[in-house]
Amino acid sequence: MTRRSLAALCLLAAGPALAQDAFSLAPFALDAVTPSTRTFDVRVQGGEGPSIGTITETVRLEGDVLTVVTVAEVPQAGPTRTDSTRMAWPGLDPLSDHFTAGDNMGTAVYADGGVTGTFGALPFDFTFDTPRYASAAIPLLVQAIPLEEGFEATVPTFGAQERYREAELEVTGRERVEAPDGSEVSAWVVRQVGGGGITGQFPKRHYVDPDSRALLRTVFTAGGMEIALVPMTAEMMEARGAEQEAAAAAAEAARASASELRPGDAPLVTDALATEDVAMTVKLVQPMQQDAGTETRSLVVDAAAGTVTLTTETVIALAGQRMEATYVAAYPSLAPISVRQDDGSDVTELAFADGRVTGTADGEPVDLSLEAPVFVNSWQPVLVTLLPFEEGYSAVLHGYSSGDGVVETLLTVTGREDVDGRAAWVVTAERDDDPTLTYKVDAETRALLSYGLAPQPGVEVVFVRDAE
Repeated sequence: MTRRSLAALCLLAAGPALAQDAFSLAPFALDAVTPSTRTFDVRVQGGEGPSIGTITETVRLEGDVLTVVTVAEVPQAGPTRTDSTRMAWPGLDPLSDHFTAGDNMGTAVYADGGVTGTFGALPFDFTFDTPRYASAAIPLLVQAIPLEEGFEATVPTFGAQERYREAELEVTGRERVEAPDGSEVSAWVVRQVGGGGITGQFPKRHYVDPDSRALLRTVFTAGGMEIALVPMTAEMMEARGAEQEAAAAAAEAARASASELRPGDAPLVTDALATEDVAMTVKLVQPMQQDAGTETRSLVVDAAAGTVTLTTETVIALAGQRMEATYVAAYPSLAPISVRQDDGSDVTELAFADGRVTGTADGEPVDLSLEAPVFVNSWQPVLVTLLPFEEGYSAVLHGYSSGDGVVETLLTVTGREDVDGRAAWVVTAERDDDPTLTYKVDAETRALLSYGLAPQPGVEVVFVRDAE
C-alpha cells in the first residue's frame, strides 16, 4: 500500500465529531460579503520578506447561490491548488465543494443533513449530527463577525480532504497594520484556530479593517517561518507581472546566448579530471546554524579503461536521509555509461547505450530514446569545476535526471570572490522553478570548495569541503 492511499484510508476512518450547539449566523454582518476578486501576495517574515506565491479568491453571487473559487500558486507548498465551493445565500449552507492539487482531488455534495463525495478514488457518505459549513465560509465569516473584543464563535466545518473540523474564532483586540495603499490602520485582530481549507491547519491572525471589514492581512507560522497573506492592489499586480515578464525575457536571452554542454563537444577542461576523495559537511545556515550531515565523493579516473567513476554517499542526519550512488561515464567525454542510486527504500539502475536509457527508476521501468547526447545531471558538481572560467560565461547543461528525464540547466560564471582566503569562481545553476544552486570553485586548483541552495525562503543549506 502506498503512503498516499494509507493517508486517504486514515482520513476515511475519521468519525463524526460529537454533537454541539448549532452555530448561528444571527449576529453576523453578512452584508460585508460582496462579490469580488482579490489576490493575496504570500510573503515570508510576516509580510516583509520575499514573495513565495499568490492566492487568488473570487466571490460570485448569482441569485441565491454564492460561489467562492480560490487558487493557491505557492510552488514551495506543492502543486497549484484550486478550491471551488458553492453555498446557499444568505445562510451559507454548503451545496458543494471541489478541490484539485496535482494528483489529489476531492468532491463533496451536501444534502439532507449530510454529505457524499470522494477523496482520491475513495468514496464517503456521512450524516451530520449538527449543521456544518464548508471550509471556504471561514474567511467570509471572519469579515462578518461582530468586531468586539472578546467575541468568540465556534464554526463546525467539513471538507473532502480535511473531514470534520471546528474553527475557533476570537476577536482579541486591535493592532496597527499597513493597508495596501500604504496607510496605517488600527485593525481588529481575529484569531483563528482550526478549520480546513488551504491553510486551515495553521493557527492564524486575521487583520480586519474596522470600516470596510476588508481583510488587510492574514498571518500564520509554517515550517518555522512567519507567512503573511497581503492583498495586492491593481498597481502591485501590474508591477509584479512586469517583473515576471522582464525576468522571463532575461532568462530566455541568457539561454539563447549560452553555449551548449553535451558529451563529446563540450568546451570542458577535462585535463583537470583527476582521481580524488573529497569529504564535505552539510551545514544548515538559515534559519539556524548547525551541521546537518555529510557527503563523501570519490572520483576514480581510469584512462586506460576509458572510464571515470563517481561514487557518492550523502547522509542528511537531520532529515534521516541517506543516499548511496555510483555513476560511471566514458573518459574523457563524460558520456554516461551507468547509474546506480539507493536511498534505502528505492533503487535506481540505468544503462546508457546507443542513444537509449534503459533500466528501472523507483521501481518503474525506463526505456527512453535520447534525441541527442546528454550528461547525467548528478555529474553537475564535477562539470562546473571543468568550465572555461571567464566572468559572464554561460552554458546550457543538457542532463538526464532519474526523476525528471532530460533537463536543461543554465550555468553562469558570475565572477570571483574570496572563500576563506582562497580566490574562487562563483557559478550559478538555474533550472526552471527549482532552487538556484551556487557553486564556489578554487580559481587555482579547480577544487570544489562549496555549493549551496535555498530550498525555500528562510532556509539555506550549504555543502562545505572539509579542510585537508
